[in-house]
Amino acid sequence: MQIDVIIPARAKKVFEDPSRDISVVAHRRWYKTRLGIMKMLYGNQKHKGAIKDAKTNYFDVFPTYKQAKMVAWDILKDESLPFHPKANESELTIYYPNGSKISLKGADKPDSLRGPGLDGCVFDEWAFHEKSEVSTRILRPALADRQGWRLKTTTLNGENHALDDHRTAGSSYTFKASESNVLPMEELISMRKEMPEEEYLQEMECVPMHLAGQIYKE
Repeated sequence: MQIDVIIPARAKKVFEDPSRDISVVAHRRWYKTRLGIMKMLYGNQKHKGAIKDAKTNYFDVFPTYKQAKMVAWDILKDESLPFHPKANESELTIYYPNGSKISLKGADKPDSLRGPGLDGCVFDEWAFHEKSEVSTRILRPALADRQGWRLKTTTLNGENHALDDHRTAGSSYTFKASESNVLPMEELISMRKEMPEEEYLQEMECVPMHLAGQIYKE
């Protein structure tokens, strides 16, 4: 089956990155959630993906289970439709004919993440996870025997664990709204007028709130 994977140019380098540990800090509306889903579906030349690799298993972990369902479930179902999957609404899991599966999870119940081996794992809005041990203590061992990959995507939330991980990741990328050309400049100007300055800088320019207050207060 010939598969044409369409990834926006701004995300292609991340999508093709062979590192097993990737961190993306990006402005609001950049493409973060959909990038994680596309990564789980297709992988790349180095990483496994649910469609090209049979009997593989992936988690997309959000701060809460409710958020996972609200933000990503419809996207995952839509992107999976061409492959005739079975969707389990109660488990937020998609089962593919080749035996692979992708599950949406919430980190608000970390012990529910224990057990299965994983070929890949996405942490969506990583800066807003209250229990950062889900990455190291629970899910990092789940990737070990399959040498699975890990992708963390987020907007910033101060100078917390996400920023620390971003600085030490195998590969890290930062996408600012003023540079990405995703949103029209007039929209950014309007948002900056309406939002508190520190909040705008964090949400759209990837400057953590505390640092924004120090640098831009004057």
